[in-house]
Amino acid sequence: MPIYKYKARDRDGLAISGELEVDNEDMLAKKLDRMGYILTSVKETDSLLGKDIFESFRKVKSKNIVEFSVELSTLIEAGVPLLGGLEVLMEQIEDKLLKNIITQVHKDVSGGMSFSEALSKHKKTFPNLYVSMIRAGEATGELDTILKSLAIFLEVNENNRSKVKAAMMYPMAMFGVSFLVVIFLIVVVLPNFVEIFKSAGVKLPLPTRIVLGFSDILITKWIYIILLISGSIYGLVRYYKTDKGRYYIDLLKFKIPIFGNLTKKSEIAMFTRTFGTLIKSSVPILQALDIVKNTAKNKAISVVIENIRNSVRQGGSVSEQLEISGIFPKLVSKMVSVGEDSGALDKMLVKIADFYDTEVENSIKGLTSILEPVMIVGMGLVIGVIVLSVMLPMFDMMQVARR
Repeated sequence: MPIYKYKARDRDGLAISGELEVDNEDMLAKKLDRMGYILTSVKETDSLLGKDIFESFRKVKSKNIVEFSVELSTLIEAGVPLLGGLEVLMEQIEDKLLKNIITQVHKDVSGGMSFSEALSKHKKTFPNLYVSMIRAGEATGELDTILKSLAIFLEVNENNRSKVKAAMMYPMAMFGVSFLVVIFLIVVVLPNFVEIFKSAGVKLPLPTRIVLGFSDILITKWIYIILLISGSIYGLVRYYKTDKGRYYIDLLKFKIPIFGNLTKKSEIAMFTRTFGTLIKSSVPILQALDIVKNTAKNKAISVVIENIRNSVRQGGSVSEQLEISGIFPKLVSKMVSVGEDSGALDKMLVKIADFYDTEVENSIKGLTSILEPVMIVGMGLVIGVIVLSVMLPMFDMMQVARR
């Protein structure tokens, strides 16, 4: 289907321009007329496929999905029909990939497909969670409310994910720089000084010999070291791709000093917010658990969710499985139990998510304030040992020179 680049005017004479994918110029003129515009000029451009062959390899940013959800919700709430709202947004969206997707969604809905069905054809952009909530909104007649809930949900989760990534990137970057500096000192700087000391007949002290031995290993055995590291990484990746391997490695993530607690809190917040938002949107609990399980990034959490689903199917409660999971704190299971007893599980789950979101934020602040001095001290100690291994024989050489 061709794309037409057009210019048009509204009833008051205000000029606009844009692009639309339609069958022909007549359909373009009719579509613009329905939107309240009069076509003034038109030019055919490349097809969507030819326009950017690399679009299929790109993902739509989460913030663009949030903006789309909020704007469509506002239009529907204002009384604009769904098709009309999609037409307006097709003109406003700047992201080319999202614009193409919404154009296709509009076409499918115009052809009689439901909004949720049309979205489900683009799972890379609109996952099962999004589609299921839209389907619930269509069934209850509260599509605008559901879209707002989705926007808030996506925005909060994206913010939390970004904060956790940022908190982990800083120490990793510091470690990387420190590692490169240490390797440079050991492999390049130290051997040059050692040659000077040997030519001067200076006996190398124990600290220097230890560091020099490590330097010799790096210089002479580097190919074996690289092969060992590469083989270990390859084996770990292969193991992680198995269900058992992913479960144990993901479980181990919760036990890593400092970062483990932060990761666990983040996963709990994600689980409770997703589950609570789905139930609040009138998605059946078993279907909601299926969606939550499929969206969970951590396999250990996914296994707990599967156990919860099996328990609920047999008449059990959510809180029972959370309590015996060994992952979720008692606070979570107790609050969920209260929510189940009071018939307000969705509200309680969102409260738990809010609590753990705050905990994650506080943990990140504490983490960044502690890690910086710890990394600096650690880096200073390592570099200090290397400098000392150079300075000790240098002092000996100076004493020999004085004699």
